[in-house]
This record gives sequence, C-alpha cells and structure tokens, in this order.
Amino acid sequence: MKIEIRQPVKFGLNEVIIANLLSVAPSFLVGVLIPFGVVPLIFYLLLFVTKSTLTNFPFSLEFSVICLLAGFFIFFFYPLLLGVNYYIKLIVGRIMSPPEGAHVCQISMTPKLCCGLRAFLEDADDIGYLTISSDCIEFRGDSIEFSIPKAEISNFRNYNIGWRGCWIIGKRIKFTISGHDKFKEIEVCERHTCTIPNSRFLSDQIYAQISTLSGQNPDKIPNISDFSPK
Repeated sequence: MKIEIRQPVKFGLNEVIIANLLSVAPSFLVGVLIPFGVVPLIFYLLLFVTKSTLTNFPFSLEFSVICLLAGFFIFFFYPLLLGVNYYIKLIVGRIMSPPEGAHVCQISMTPKLCCGLRAFLEDADDIGYLTISSDCIEFRGDSIEFSIPKAEISNFRNYNIGWRGCWIIGKRIKFTISGHDKFKEIEVCERHTCTIPNSRFLSDQIYAQISTLSGQNPDKIPNISDFSPK
C-alpha cells in the first residue's frame, strides 16, 4: 500500500470558496422558480376542486408551468450547475492528464485531513482521478495519491450523499483499508457527470467495479442508503 500526502496547490481554500460562489446563482434560481411554479398550481387546483370563481391572482397558469419546468430543468443538471462539476473537472484537468479509464472523483479520508472553514465549505479532502484496475485502486489528486491492493480493501458499502446532493444524486462509496497506521477508511464520490441520472449511473458503475475487484457480489453488498453524512 502507498498513500502520499502533500500540501494542496490547485484545490485549496480559494478554489473551494469559488466553487461555493458558483453554485449560489443556480441554487437561488431553483429555490425561486419551483415555489413560483408550485404555489399557483395549488391555487388553481383549489379553485377547480371547490368550483370557485377566479379572483385576481397575480400569476397565470402558464406562468406557473413555465417556472416549474425551468426549475426542474436546472435541477436535472444538479451535478453540473449546483454541484459545479464543470469547475471541479477544470481544476483536476490542471493537475494532470487523465489516466486511461479514470473517473474524476472526490476523496475523503478517515480521519479527515481538512478542518476549519475549508472542511465546512467542502467535505472532500481532495479531488483527482480514480482508477480501478484488476488488482488495486489508485487515486492521483492535488494533495493525495494512493495505490491500494485489493487484498487490503474490505467492508465496502455505498450510502446516500445526504443534503449536499439533495438525497438524489449518485451515492458515496466507502471502504476500509488495512495495513496503514493512520488512515482507516476512504470515501469516494464521483464528480464527473452533468445530470442526476448520469451521476447515479456512474456511482453504481464505480461501486460494481470495486465489488468485482474485491470478489464480492454487488447485489449482496450492504447498501446503507438511509445514512446521510453531515
């Protein structure tokens, strides 16, 4: 097993702050558009059910439908717009060229490396390229590099990403490592995709690749999807 830790260069506090600022505008739009779509629809539905006469309501039914569709359209691209995966991929591309078959992922170690404001704004310890071969898992990032043989990987499972992904994008994957005196577990989350369905698909694909590496059946591996991390 090899785990190397160094000071971050491309993914430090400044980059984390920029990523959070980039997600503000689409988050605000979703927060405004969906209520502006739902509330008028409920109003018109109540009118229909009670057979009441239309009063001077400020929003038309067409306006409500447009707001609702626009809000869900933005939400469909959650990993890209609210998760700013385009910015994460840009940073990772500046770190190094992608290895063959690699996925852009974020990594969190147990115990965690980041703390303070940096940890509050971003739960990832690092971002980079994750590669799963027939005999090991490798990661090459800005401040973390590791290569872990399959014999030292155990007890892996996936779980819901929680509030950071509105409980609907691709799940996180966590596994236990043996043979290291400091780190006990590693958590992986994809940062490669643009839409919610693609995020869920790629997360399942990574999960299946690790299960094949460890010789376990993905259908029989524990799925603790009801656990939502902070």
